[in-house]
Amino acid sequence: MKNDRLETVARYHSSAEAELARTLLNAYSVEAVVSIDDCGGMVQERWVAGVKLLVHVADLHKAKEILESAPEPNLG
Repeated sequence: MKNDRLETVARYHSSAEAELARTLLNAYSVEAVVSIDDCGGMVQERWVAGVKLLVHVADLHKAKEILESAPEPNLG
């Protein structure tokens, strides 16, 4: 099993952006987790300081390369 330690590979302004990036990484067989501190949904997303995308330490370099080569998402 991979190292359980997770590192932040990117930060996003919205959970939608982070979920798109997570889906992209998953397509390349890189497990990723979206982390948002919104008090269990009690805080509106616009007040959250950022949404983190976490990956296993062993996948950090690969994940950065994938995200850097991806086009910017068009969310609106």
